[in-house]
Parts: sequence; structure tokens; C-alpha cells
Amino acid sequence: MSRRNTTWTDEEIETLKNLWGEKTPDAIARILGRSTGGVIGKAKFLHLGSYLEASEFLGMHQVTEIMGVDSHVPVRTWIPKYNMPFVYRRIRGNLRFRVIRLEDLMKWLRDNPEAWDSRKVAPYALGTEPPWLKEKRAADQQRPAKPTGTKYTAAEDSAILIGRATGKGYKEIGARIGRSAASVQARADRKRF
Repeated sequence: MSRRNTTWTDEEIETLKNLWGEKTPDAIARILGRSTGGVIGKAKFLHLGSYLEASEFLGMHQVTEIMGVDSHVPVRTWIPKYNMPFVYRRIRGNLRFRVIRLEDLMKWLRDNPEAWDSRKVAPYALGTEPPWLKEKRAADQQRPAKPTGTKYTAAEDSAILIGRATGKGYKEIGARIGRSAASVQARADRKRF
């Protein structure tokens, strides 16, 4: 439940400062009983800096959102094939989740340019645009349109659903939407089309 137009207490400000970069703005808003917009606005007013730059770690979900890929890509591809340096972090009791240090992510991205597509990453989403990232963006502009790990769109999901309903094979559906047959089959299995 959020409050409107209330003054921030010293305790709330201290909590915000302590949690900024460690928890998402949504999570902080829930903890403080405030709106996400209110939390972000107060963080800006306090000059806490960018959320990404304030945190030492990023969760796997945050990374997939920034990178514009399906949530399964790190576990199925980046970690086993490219040794992405995620580590487990305990948050309370036995609850653990995978995180990566921002500096380790940037090094991994620099060292594994073939594993990801910079066209899916918004400018400055990683906090900085070093020269190697600018070079990667230029190179990716020359690559085919649908690289591995690209999120499926609602239109692609509809095409798979319609294709399966009309008896088309994965290869034929994949050719129509620019995906491999294996990718279409995996998506159909996961979505239970």
C-alpha cells in the first residue's frame, strides 16, 4: 500500500540509502509502503545515482532484462557455454539466488562478444558506453536480424500457435518467423502450444 504526499522520515531515508542498489526500486517501495515512483524520485533528490551503478551485484533477472533475452538464456547458454561468472548469494535463511558483479558482467560482455547482441541493450543501460561497446554496437548492426537469445514477441508466439494448430512443422514455422526449428520447438514446448 502506498502513501501520497507524506513527508519522508529520517528512518525511511536511511532505509532507502541502505537498500538502494541492493534491492529493486519496486522492492524498496514495498518495504517502505511507498510508490515506486516516489522511491525513485527521492533517490534522485538525494543524489543516490543510477540504480545500476549503486549496486555491486545484479540479479540474473536484471541481467536478462537489460540484455533483452529470455530468462532461460543464462542457465542454458551463457553459464555452461561461455562461463558467465554468476555466483550464489544468500538473502535470508536458505534462500539463494544468482548474482553477478557489475564489473564482472562488463568484463564478460567484452570478452564474449559472440554470446550477446548489443542491439537488444538500450544505450547506457549498463551505466557506461566504453569504446569496446561502441565497436560491438557497430559490428552488430551488420549481423542478421535474429541472433540467438532474442526474446520471442507476441506476434511470433501467435505464429507458432497458429502454425501448430494448422499442422505445420517446426522448420516451416521457424522459416516464417526467422527462427531455427529447435528454437521454435523449445518455445512451443515451454508455452505448451
